[in-house]
Amino acid sequence: KIRAAIQDAQLKLMCSIFYGMEFETDDEKKRFKQFAEDFVLCAKGFFPPGGKEKKSIEFQEGMKAKKRITKVLNERFDRIYEDRLRVLEQSGQEEQENKAGNAMETIADELIKSQGKNKEGFISYEVARNNLFLRLEASQGTTQQVTSNMMYFLNHPDNKQSLDMIRNEVAKIESPTYEHLKSNMQYGDACIKEALRLATFVGGVSFFIEKGKSFELRKKVIKGPITIMLTNSHWYHDKEAFPQPESYLPERWIVGNKLHSEFGEQVYRPFGYGRHICLGSHLAKLVMKANLYCFAQNQNRCIMYDFENVNIVPDFFP
Repeated sequence: KIRAAIQDAQLKLMCSIFYGMEFETDDEKKRFKQFAEDFVLCAKGFFPPGGKEKKSIEFQEGMKAKKRITKVLNERFDRIYEDRLRVLEQSGQEEQENKAGNAMETIADELIKSQGKNKEGFISYEVARNNLFLRLEASQGTTQQVTSNMMYFLNHPDNKQSLDMIRNEVAKIESPTYEHLKSNMQYGDACIKEALRLATFVGGVSFFIEKGKSFELRKKVIKGPITIMLTNSHWYHDKEAFPQPESYLPERWIVGNKLHSEFGEQVYRPFGYGRHICLGSHLAKLVMKANLYCFAQNQNRCIMYDFENVNIVPDFFP
């Protein structure tokens, strides 16, 4: 129930940041309820039981739900794009003067600025439009899971000092703007990093070596075709890299703290690396910080877990 409540609150936050959705009227609440239910169906469709995804009921229902969500988002984006283009044409100015309040508006403004009226340019109108759902899909799973786990750690009795620290940091922030969240939440960043370390989401990256190609590893030549997995997560619970590895200690990520480890920084790759790094990692971290801000701005807010019976279990989604 706690995780479901966190996920619902986070989906609302992301829909507001990404798509400018509001939840004041009964109609708006009703539309969001359908949107949220469809998103749950999508998630079940991505990981259906039985291994025969395309034949499963979960997969089929998930694809239907995805079409409904995509239709809602595309219609919303089309309306925003046309409205902002109309304002630009009426003003007769070269640049859009509308203040962007969400990701859809920002994308629409950038498309208009770079492409003009013909919807053609470096990034096409259709590419931007068709990736609106991907933006939510790619980051929602990560941010939901990590935020849920982070709230578990912060509300644990053993970590009261960490909860007090993030409350004090948030109290100094005037408003949760992009710049404030980016530059004024050093401890918030550390809380997110520590949650990703203890409840690992991506433990490594796989590489496919094609036939005819090879590489050398520890004086041994590995020839393709072969798929290899490079992992980092085995270091996350190693005291050589992270002192007191089983404890939730955000301070270890702050340079100058006695727990900070240069080696730990080097092996820490929660979103992969190289060409395989998660393209939505910065967006995911921003949303997680926004969630953390919303939670910690109320100095008396806490989540009561049954800590004797609830724990983080290592899995694809911890």
